[in-house]
Amino acid sequence: MNASTTHSSQTPPGPVEIGSQSDLVQFCLPDAAQDEARRYAWTISVTLLFLAIGGVGCNERVLALRVLSPIEEQVMEHIEITQTPPPPPAETTDEPEDSKQDEPEAPSFVAVTLDTPNINFSVPTVGGILVSADRATAPPMRPPVAKKEAAPATFNLQLTGSDGDYPAPPFPQDFVRRGIQGTVIVRIHVDPEGRKQEVEVEQTSGYSQLDDHIKLWVSKYYVRFNRADGPRIYRAMFTFKIDK
Repeated sequence: MNASTTHSSQTPPGPVEIGSQSDLVQFCLPDAAQDEARRYAWTISVTLLFLAIGGVGCNERVLALRVLSPIEEQVMEHIEITQTPPPPPAETTDEPEDSKQDEPEAPSFVAVTLDTPNINFSVPTVGGILVSADRATAPPMRPPVAKKEAAPATFNLQLTGSDGDYPAPPFPQDFVRRGIQGTVIVRIHVDPEGRKQEVEVEQTSGYSQLDDHIKLWVSKYYVRFNRADGPRIYRAMFTFKIDK
């Protein structure tokens, strides 16, 4: 009797269906193949990181040394200053008084001049000269003469009527009623620049009111004069007469 062995092929059980939640569970659970790929990826990343660190460490930097030029030593010159001492003072030897007394004195001559006006030549003499008292006195000094300044030139001023630079003053009616009349002459002092300096009455009319009227009029209206080399005086005559 041949024994026959029958192999029963059993199929693996399929996924357990747990109602309606089987798809959600499969989506949320990690896949075994996916976890294996992640482990390989981490391993490769760490290996590459170490290789990069090793490659950076192998590149050694060569430091270039800069050779500096040697510093020249400056030689300081040593100058010695020698100061020569001042010469010693000359020794003065005191001569004995006997030697000074032994020296002969220089002869002195005195010449006397006589009161002789006929002698008009000089004789060389040695020593002092005796002169008579009247000739020894110095002549009196003359006082300095003060220089007289030149008097300013005087000109007669021509009046210009009722207008112009030198108008004639009006005759106040008050003077006519009071009977004041006469002739007044004034002197006008002018400097070289043509500026009026002073007005004075040279000849009065006999009435102070009329004199003051003329003087005030000239001081106020006579202001234009030409320049000249020096000061000058202008004379102006004013006559007031009451017609009868």
